[in-house]
Amino acid sequence: MSGNLSQSIPCKKIFDIDEVSKLCNVKPHIIRYWEREFVRNRFGFKVVNRRHYKHHEVLILRKISFLIYEKGFTINGVHAILNGMRDFKYFCVNNVVQFTGKDINKLNNEIEEIINYFLGVIDD
Repeated sequence: MSGNLSQSIPCKKIFDIDEVSKLCNVKPHIIRYWEREFVRNRFGFKVVNRRHYKHHEVLILRKISFLIYEKGFTINGVHAILNGMRDFKYFCVNNVVQFTGKDINKLNNEIEEIINYFLGVIDD
C-alpha cells in the first residue's frame, strides 16, 4: 500500500474522489469511509453526485493512509492522533508528528509529577 504515497500531489485546488483514491493508494469506498469516520463535518463536497476534495483535505487523507498502512496504526490510534492535535500544523507534508527536545522534556516532567503525586498518596 505504500507505492503512491511518495508521489507528489499536483498543484490543483480541487480533486475528484478517483484522483484522491489514486494519491492515497486506496479504493474510493475507503476514502468515503475515512471521510465519515474521521471528520465530523464531511469535507468532501459533491458536484453532480461526485465527491470533490480541496488540496488540504487530500493532505489529511494521505496522512491517514500513511498512519494506517505505513505505520500500522488502528482506526482508534488515528483518532487519538487527530483528536490530540489542536490544529493541523503537525500534519505537515513529510512527517506526521515531530517531537522536539522540549516536548519530550515536558512529557518527562509531567510523568515525574504524576509519579511523585502517587508516591505521596501511598506514603500518607
